[in-house]
Amino acid sequence: MTSASISNRPRAELLRWASWFFIANAGVMAIIGLRYLLSYPLPDNALVWFYDVVAYIGQFALLGFAPMLVIALLIVVLPRPKVIKPLAVLLAAAMLALLLLDTLVFAKNHFHLNALTVAILGWQSWLFAGIYFIIFLIGESFLARMVGNWIAAKRKRGGPWLAAGLVACVLMTQVLHIWADARYYVPITSFSPYLPLFKPMTAKSFLTRHDIIDVAAGRDRGAVATIGQQDKQRLDYPKQPMSCSI
Repeated sequence: MTSASISNRPRAELLRWASWFFIANAGVMAIIGLRYLLSYPLPDNALVWFYDVVAYIGQFALLGFAPMLVIALLIVVLPRPKVIKPLAVLLAAAMLALLLLDTLVFAKNHFHLNALTVAILGWQSWLFAGIYFIIFLIGESFLARMVGNWIAAKRKRGGPWLAAGLVACVLMTQVLHIWADARYYVPITSFSPYLPLFKPMTAKSFLTRHDIIDVAAGRDRGAVATIGQQDKQRLDYPKQPMSCSI
């Protein structure tokens, strides 16, 4: 074993731990995020079900793994577990607290946290988030230890397959949304507001310019389908037969 491989071993071990830790944290975020779906109408066909599932998994995988970008850079510069692991726990707990706060805001107002809502939130909301941050900090500390013990027990097979599956979810989400957006397929595109920080790709101009899809025809079909799928019970007007006298 060369000296270079020995010197890189702490970095490799920390990167492995951090990867599994943030993947596990993504799972916790996905559980908390189920609150977003309480007001979401159930899909009525298999394609929309498939899109909703892969979009949900892919988005929370991205959110949960986002701090890895910072942690990975720090591991390269300063591969010390006593620095990296507490910082990872802090970042994960903060993300969970903000996510929980966002679910409450969305449940009440049907929009997510942004610069404006952050500015107008009362101190009670931030106190609530702070209390849960402490709770999540304790929970994430246990999770960090569990992940470390799990890796030490050599139970880390399947990582590449899991990563490939999550990447596939993200890619399929983007492809399906590009198609649905170009064809004005509302059952798919209407799912976007239910996920935090979810900004799927669109490509109407590109598809039209290269004659890949007829966007105008898709818009007409989408408008007809949307009108046809409206819940008639939502329109309760007029209450009485209309009359007009001159």
